[in-house]
Amino acid sequence: MKLKYITYLICGFLLSLSFMSCDSGSNSYNYENTNKDPQIYSFSIAGSPDQTGDSIAKVRDKERFEIVNKTKFAIDQVRERIYNPDSMPYGTVLKNKVLPTLSFNPSYGAGTVEVTIPDSLSGFIWNQTDSIDFSKQPITFKVSSPDGLNQKVYNIDIRIHKIDPDTLTWAQMPSLPAAGQSKTLLAGDKFYTYSIQGGGVSLYTTFLTSINWTSESVAGLNQDILTESLFLMNSVFYAIDKNGLSYKSTDGKTWAAVSNGKYVVSVLGIVPGVGRADDILVVIFEEDGKYYFGKTKDMSTVEAVTNVNGSSVSYEVPSGFPVTGVASLPSYSDNKNFRMLILSGGLDNSGKEISDTWVVRNAEGGLEISSFIRNILYKGPGLSNFFYDEQIYVLAQNKFYISKTWGDIWFAAPNKQMLDPDMTVRSGQSLIVDTENNIWIFGGISENGTYLNDVWKGRLNRLIP
Repeated sequence: MKLKYITYLICGFLLSLSFMSCDSGSNSYNYENTNKDPQIYSFSIAGSPDQTGDSIAKVRDKERFEIVNKTKFAIDQVRERIYNPDSMPYGTVLKNKVLPTLSFNPSYGAGTVEVTIPDSLSGFIWNQTDSIDFSKQPITFKVSSPDGLNQKVYNIDIRIHKIDPDTLTWAQMPSLPAAGQSKTLLAGDKFYTYSIQGGGVSLYTTFLTSINWTSESVAGLNQDILTESLFLMNSVFYAIDKNGLSYKSTDGKTWAAVSNGKYVVSVLGIVPGVGRADDILVVIFEEDGKYYFGKTKDMSTVEAVTNVNGSSVSYEVPSGFPVTGVASLPSYSDNKNFRMLILSGGLDNSGKEISDTWVVRNAEGGLEISSFIRNILYKGPGLSNFFYDEQIYVLAQNKFYISKTWGDIWFAAPNKQMLDPDMTVRSGQSLIVDTENNIWIFGGISENGTYLNDVWKGRLNRLIP
């Protein structure tokens, strides 16, 4: 009895599998050969782009249909449903010249295929060669078996992205409690915003997942701190002041002055190493009226760089190199060729606005500094540079610029990848990208010199998890 019961279960399971199929392009599952079979074995569509509109619209429509014509469809024989698991591109319109291709029982084919679309009252017999308007749903295909005794009615569910995946969507978040010259850092899952106000330094913190600002006491810093010099490296906070003094903190709240014997005028940023213990801060210090590069792991000791690009003849900071106000972007990579610090814009030691991109790498006994890469799209201080969507972005005066070639060539981002139109035009903002692909923008200074305290969060639609 038990053996017979198990046999019935196995037979029932195999029978249930026979009711399901999934199209895999040109291949279809071979069901039982019978003229009573009304099933669709495979389904695909092919179309051509609309030839109206401007040249840009035509190019985009052509790109969409290249994807449409390769789209895979799945067939649920039990629920009588045909659908594409991967949605077609946003903006796809399947109205004209869209021809479906169906396959049936390889031995007997199909009897008739009746198509019903929203504009038809009772449906029509499709000759399998005419195009069909798929722009409106629901659409059904009623297939009759060759002997006319059996029928299956399939609902055609063609899925198209409802939102543009390449659009940046922005939301305004709770503002900082007060406005001032500021910089925001992300430590773990917590934001730290340092702001100079009323002759002192204020610290506001909030967790990344729920923006609710808290005013924290901060000790050891005063209004002379250069907010642009604030950096977080390996869970330790660093800063310098207007008098060339250096500071560090392990919790972001209690700071201590660090004696390193150097008059540090700027902190350029982090050059990543093989491991985090090998990361260094690159600084610029002044000595006898001249500027030099320095390297440090903890600000307690600043090593003067006496070898730049393999030469010790002259190791002063070169003319045209950004000293202050520079956008700083560390590139962490397993590939040593891409472990570097990318610098954009800023001011040189004479106060001249820089429109260049520089690349700094750590080297045995010194630094490797690339020849500058000039652009005509942006310049000066107050920029933000960051990695996003496997490209380098620069934010300058509320406009994004993109480089796919490590800063060699830049182009303006499309309009749908710009800031929210309600955002005040600004510079000197803090910009942070979190692990969920959110772009956070904090404060800055407006064109008329007013400090801002608003906070915004944006993300490309297609990068939403």
